[in-house]
Amino acid sequence: EINRCIEITGRLLKLSEHSSERQQVVVVNEAVEETLSLLNWDAAKAGVEIDMNLDPSNPRVLARESDLRMAILNLIQNAFHAMPEGGRLSLTTSRHDGRIHIAISDTGTGVAADDLDQIFLPFFSRRADGKHGTGLGLSISRANVERDGGTLSVDSELGQGSTFSISYPDPEN
Repeated sequence: EINRCIEITGRLLKLSEHSSERQQVVVVNEAVEETLSLLNWDAAKAGVEIDMNLDPSNPRVLARESDLRMAILNLIQNAFHAMPEGGRLSLTTSRHDGRIHIAISDTGTGVAADDLDQIFLPFFSRRADGKHGTGLGLSISRANVERDGGTLSVDSELGQGSTFSISYPDPEN
């Protein structure tokens, strides 16, 4: 149990590292798995089942690791909020079209078409669980991903769930 606590603390420290760090090679699957492992208890408590489909080529990107992990954490937590009655969360990594992709999909409430162009604006918040958020998570996540040459986008339909996609140039291309 002590070793597990040390491992979890190490993961938390990676998340909290100062964002002035330099870009480095980040193993995407590892970042996804370790970040998700911090939220396994929350998933079980919320009745969220998790599917992972990680690219076997073990893709890497050039990014600030703590910023990427924080974006993944934010997107997973948002997915939990969108599924207040439980649901399914899917995490997928893939390599295609000269890019590395991370997709985080949920079976939650989805985002209204009128809100799609606003969700990345600072202080905009519409949580399905009835709580009021700060509205900063998506805007900060997008800014950090874009700072490293990536993109953060959403595909959502009200009542059908959402897929948030992070994409970076493939450094092996």
